[in-house]
Amino acid sequence: MYQLSHLVKQKILDLPLIESLAKTLYYGTGLSLTVIDQNHNKVFSHGPNAHVDDFLEDIFHPFVGFVKDTIKNHGNGVYTYDSDYALSYLVTVVADASSYYGSLLLGPFLTKEANEHLINEVMHEQKFSMSKREQLKDLFNLIPILSSSRNYYIQQLVAAIVTNPHVIDLYPEAHLTELTEEMVETFDHAIEIEKTDHNHALEVLFLTKVQSGDIEKVIDLYNEHIKAQYFSQTSPNHLRNSKNKAIAFSTLLSRTIITGGVEAEKSLSLAEYYAQKIEQSHNFEELIDIIERMIIKYTNSVLQLSNINHVSVIKNASKFVHLHLSEPIRLNDVANYVNLSPNYFSSLFKREMNLSFADYVNQTRVKESQYLLETTNYSILDIAISVGYNNQNYFTTIFRKFTGVTPKQYRMRSAK
Repeated sequence: MYQLSHLVKQKILDLPLIESLAKTLYYGTGLSLTVIDQNHNKVFSHGPNAHVDDFLEDIFHPFVGFVKDTIKNHGNGVYTYDSDYALSYLVTVVADASSYYGSLLLGPFLTKEANEHLINEVMHEQKFSMSKREQLKDLFNLIPILSSSRNYYIQQLVAAIVTNPHVIDLYPEAHLTELTEEMVETFDHAIEIEKTDHNHALEVLFLTKVQSGDIEKVIDLYNEHIKAQYFSQTSPNHLRNSKNKAIAFSTLLSRTIITGGVEAEKSLSLAEYYAQKIEQSHNFEELIDIIERMIIKYTNSVLQLSNINHVSVIKNASKFVHLHLSEPIRLNDVANYVNLSPNYFSSLFKREMNLSFADYVNQTRVKESQYLLETTNYSILDIAISVGYNNQNYFTTIFRKFTGVTPKQYRMRSAK
């Protein structure tokens, strides 16, 4: 049991102190904070997600029982409250042997991503009408996600802050304006750094595409940016300078493809070969030809790997689909999400999954619609819209293609 008596003044929560703690916790964790008194009334809140109960009005209804059970079995401390809406809070229960004074609720947060299936589960369990779906989805998109490890360390931070009677004295209120101005200056400085660091960001992007074997994007980036910025005739010794840059560039590419899975021996052999070819070039045009062939060779060496692992690309593409199932899903958007060109992503996906990306999207939408047909009484049109089809006839056509029956027939069979 924690010592929290400093949070209580004259048998009630010391709200000025609690408000300072709330702001400290909010800026330290990024989680909103709500304070509830001994009568379970909200007396203070801070942060953008502190008012979810305006929409989910009964989210705290089971909280009374949670507090009683916690005090009875554990005493005061920091615990996790899981609501009926898949949203959780880290709760500091302030009590002693004789009285309960209130609670500090840090949250809400999600423990997993709010994909379309999670939205549908909450809709089903809470018996929401379909008219609330978009509101619920918009709300969930604003809620942060906490992994179990981050949850653990935030609990440790909360415990350290709420049990320290002197934590607020570490940074007096008078310094807050000065701190804000300092933060603005820091952000402005960061923006200036970002502007001057464009070449580095471009280089990182280019090397990422080489590492993934995205030959189409590699060639585009080289022709549009890299060639002009790194290999140009701008000085009297341009050939010697360009040779030096090309050798350094080759070394960088060599290390990059090792990260992409190419054996170190093969990579170093390529680097040695191209260092010799670069030194043997007699003019700038010949050097540029060598550089271009070198870039293609390095990138293709990643593509040619028989054991290349594309699991992460497929996994991230699938994640995107599940997060945006009710929205238009364009191949270009997903390809951009996984940092591949559309053509390369499309061919990769089909090769790895044995079906086209469009078929995968439709298949996933049909599976989610089957869940809704089985578990809800939503109209077929509403279900079609919730899984991304605005036309019921088209939805029926796709559904029959994958299941052999119409949505209506499927629902009737499931009800038996």
